[in-house]
Amino acid sequence: MEQAFIDLHLSLELQRKVKHLSNRIGDDSQHRLLIDELRSAIVDRDQNRVGLLLNQGLTGFGVLHPLVAIAQVWETIGEVFHALGLDDETRLATLNDINLWIAHHAEANNGKQGLSRVFWVSRLLTARIVQFGRLQFEERVFPYPATVYQDFGLEFIALSNGGLTLDRDGYPTKDENKITRTTVGRELIDLSSGSIGEERIDPSALTKVLDEQSRVLFVHIPASGPLDPHLVEEALRKAEAFFGRGWVYVCTSWLLDPALEKVVDSESNIRSFNRRFSKLPVFFEYPQLFERVFFCNDEASVLSADATTSLQKNVQSALRRGVVFRTMGGFFLA
Repeated sequence: MEQAFIDLHLSLELQRKVKHLSNRIGDDSQHRLLIDELRSAIVDRDQNRVGLLLNQGLTGFGVLHPLVAIAQVWETIGEVFHALGLDDETRLATLNDINLWIAHHAEANNGKQGLSRVFWVSRLLTARIVQFGRLQFEERVFPYPATVYQDFGLEFIALSNGGLTLDRDGYPTKDENKITRTTVGRELIDLSSGSIGEERIDPSALTKVLDEQSRVLFVHIPASGPLDPHLVEEALRKAEAFFGRGWVYVCTSWLLDPALEKVVDSESNIRSFNRRFSKLPVFFEYPQLFERVFFCNDEASVLSADATTSLQKNVQSALRRGVVFRTMGGFFLA
């Protein structure tokens, strides 16, 4: 357990609590069986099984138990990363994301320590998500309600999948907010704004490059530090070295919202990152920007918040001018 504490930089107080729980349940048969099964699931890189086992421990023994379990199988986790050819720097960068979720749990629970985002963490423990420098990468299926083609000039053309209900701005929405419903593979998606327009295209002469069966590299953006373009390039180079060439990179984030052009500087890291992506629409309950920048999820709270940063002030001003912010999807070829 000690090596896990060192690698994760856990506070002395949290170490004490984890050790106390570990000693208290050390002889419990349910706990011992869970740890054995967890070790086996990690070796198999079965992220779903790992998540279920961590959740079982959380339910049975409390929110500190996932940390007990992780610490007790720490050596096995390291062996999995080593077998994949991942060095210690990458292993530690990936697994230290756990600290962000420990902090997130405390913030959401009046300072109470623990770990509750176990299904996300399971993807880290099995190296299904791997962090190279500033970015995390995960192989998965193309997640957007669209099909992407290339025309003879090799320009990308994205068409909406059928059956989507759209709001007045051409973004996917719930039925009660619908203005129109798409037909199969006809409505053109604006790759700058991510909105679905009314222009209809026959895709039969186009070359399909992405659909719901395509394997892509999904990019996650840890909430830790600036998106310096040099760091982004370095992360992409390392990802290519590990996963291979020829991947399409996709992402869903507030950082891809085209409306950010109205609230960030022309030379900002956010703008540089945003412009890497062709935009695709996604479903969302509220703009992720509200949560990440203002720590709330509704426009009224954003407008009444005490803005202290230039970004917060600019967002409030834009909202008052009628600018609409959205969570956005996107893709690019590295």
